[in-house]
Amino acid sequence: MERSDDKKNIPSDWQLGDSSKRIIPPSYIINNPSTRHFDLRPFTALASLAPSIAAFSFSLGLPPNALHDRFGEFERRQSLIKYIHYPPTPNGGQGVGLHQDSLFLTLLLPGTEVGLEVQLPDGTFVEVGRKNDAEGKTAFVVNLGEVMQQMTGGYFLATPHRVHVKADRYSIGFFYGPTLESTLNPPLTLPKRLAAAVAASARHRSPGASPTPEELARGVTGSFEGNSKHNTYGDLLWNYFGRSHPKYVAIHYGSPK
Repeated sequence: MERSDDKKNIPSDWQLGDSSKRIIPPSYIINNPSTRHFDLRPFTALASLAPSIAAFSFSLGLPPNALHDRFGEFERRQSLIKYIHYPPTPNGGQGVGLHQDSLFLTLLLPGTEVGLEVQLPDGTFVEVGRKNDAEGKTAFVVNLGEVMQQMTGGYFLATPHRVHVKADRYSIGFFYGPTLESTLNPPLTLPKRLAAAVAASARHRSPGASPTPEELARGVTGSFEGNSKHNTYGDLLWNYFGRSHPKYVAIHYGSPK
C-alpha cells in the first residue's frame, strides 16, 4: 500500500477516510505515468529485515523464534510502505495528531523538513530530526507499535508521536507486522525478572491503547486512554479502521463493533 497526497489523476473511489491522503494500489503506482516515480524496491529491501525480530525475542529472554512463531506465515504478514507528503500545518491546526502506530515496528526515513515529535512519559515533546553519518547516509527513525506493546504484555511500549510542520515534509515509512490471525493476547510469557519489572511499573503494567470507536463515543480521546486488549492483530486493525474511517466502515460494514 502506498500513500500520497498527490491528487492528480487519482480515481476518487480510491480515497479512504476524511483526510486528503489517498490509498493507492501498488499496480496503479507501477502502471500510471503520473505516479511511476514511486519506487517499490525499498519495500522488498526492508521486508528482508524480518529476521531481525529475533533480536527482540533475545532481548526478552525468549527463544529466537518466539516472535516469528506469533507472526505467522511470512508471505501473509501485514507489512506496508507509505510515501507520505505532509502539507504545512495551518496556524492553530492539529497537523497529524498524537497517535501510536498499530503495527509491530516502524522504520521511518525522514526528509529534510523537521516536524516529527515524540512524547516522553512526562508529557513533553521532543523533536526528532534527520541524522546523517559521515558518509551522508540517513539514519532510520524507529517507532514501536501497539502490536509489540500487546504481544509483550507492556514490556515494550508503543511510541506516541505527532507531526506539525511549517513547510512541506516528505518521508517514507515502512511498517512491519504479523498476519491478521496472529495472537496478541494473551501476551508472550516473559521470564520472571522481566514480568516483575512490568508489574512494578504502573506505566508498563497498564499502558493503555488507542481508543476504540465505542470509547470515543463515550468521550475517551487520549492517545493512550483506551483500555482494549485485542485478541488478534485483525481485531486491532479493525479497531483502527473503525476509529479512523468510521464513515466508510459504516457504508460497507455497518457501524463498527
